[in-house]
Amino acid sequence: MVGLIAAGSAAPAAAAVRAPVDLGTLPGGDYSATTAINNQGSVAGIANTSDGVSHPVRWSRTGTITQLSLPDGVDFGQTVDINESNTVLGYYQDQQLALHPAAWDASGVRTDLPLPPGTEFSRVNDLNNAGTAVGYASPNPVRWNTDGTVTVLPLLPDATGGQAVAINDAGTIVGFSRQSDGTGHAVRWSPDGTITVLGALGGGDSDPADVNERGAAAGQARAPDGAFYAVRWTENGQLTALGPAYSRALAINDRGVVVGTAGSTPTRWTGTTSTALPLLEGDFQGYAADVNRTGVVAGLSGDPFTNGRGVVWSAAGTVTELGPVPGRRVTSVHDLNDRGEIVGNMRMANGDIHAVRW
Repeated sequence: MVGLIAAGSAAPAAAAVRAPVDLGTLPGGDYSATTAINNQGSVAGIANTSDGVSHPVRWSRTGTITQLSLPDGVDFGQTVDINESNTVLGYYQDQQLALHPAAWDASGVRTDLPLPPGTEFSRVNDLNNAGTAVGYASPNPVRWNTDGTVTVLPLLPDATGGQAVAINDAGTIVGFSRQSDGTGHAVRWSPDGTITVLGALGGGDSDPADVNERGAAAGQARAPDGAFYAVRWTENGQLTALGPAYSRALAINDRGVVVGTAGSTPTRWTGTTSTALPLLEGDFQGYAADVNRTGVVAGLSGDPFTNGRGVVWSAAGTVTELGPVPGRRVTSVHDLNDRGEIVGNMRMANGDIHAVRW
C-alpha cells in the first residue's frame, strides 16, 4: 500500500461487488500479470511458459492470449503499455541483464527500439496512439519516433540526466531534469523538442506522473517544509498545489480531474476541490491509481496488515469492490479504460498469480 499511514474515509454500510474475469495463462504456465488496457479492451501483460520463460503477451477483448516474440536465448520480457492500434510497448532482458526496449505491432511483429551510442541502461515509460514512445537511455530522456529513430531530449543547464515519463497524442512530453545538486525539476517538452521548466513549490524537487491531451500534467512537488504535495500544472505551466502535505497525484484526465492519495486516503481533485473517496467497510487506507474521461476512478482499499482490495469509484463517488474469484484475492489494480474496464492481478487459491479484468 506504498507507505500509507493515516486514517482514510468511512465506507457506506454496504458496497456492490463487480465480478472478475480470470484471463488465464499461456499453455503450461502458472503465472500471468497485466500492465495496461486500451479502449478496445485489449490487454498487455506478461505470462510464463512451462520452461519458466516470462513472455510479453496481449489478450484480445474476448480473452484470447497471444505470446509476443523474444530473441533466441532470452528468458524474460515485460510490457509497459498498449495503444489503440494494439501496439504493445515493453522490453526484454538479455543474458548479461541489459534491458532492451521493444514494440510489438498488432500482428505481433517485434521491433527493437534503437539506443543512442554509449547507452548502458534504458527504460520505456509510455506510448501514444501515434506509436511514439518515451523513456530514458541512461542518463538522458529519450523519444522513440515512428520512423524508427531515437531522439535525445534536451535537459536544463547544469543537469546530469533526466527521464521522459509520459506523452500525449499531440506529442507533448512531461518528465524531469536531474540537476547536479541532486534535485529533480519537472519539465515539459513540446513536439519539436523544446524544453520548458514547470512551476515548483520552492523545495527543490518536482516530478510529473501524467499528462493529458490538453498538455496539463499532474504529479508532486516538494515545499520548503520538506513535504511533498500533490500538484497540477496547466497547459501553460502554471502550478497549483492540491495538497495536503504528503499527498501525491498519480493521474489526470482530459477534463483536468486529478487522482492520487492524500496521506492514506484515496483522493480526487476537481479544480481546487479535494474529495476523499470512500473505502470499503473495515478498511482505513487506500489510493486512487487512475481516472478515465468520465471521472470513474480505480484503485485499492485496505489496511496495513493485508493486501488491499481492488475498488472502482463512480463519478459520483460510490465505491464498488472489484471482487476476486471465491477463495482468491486481488493483489493489484493497474489500469482503467474509458469504458470503465479495469485490469489487475489476483492470487489464486494455490498461490499462483493470474491476470484479471473487471
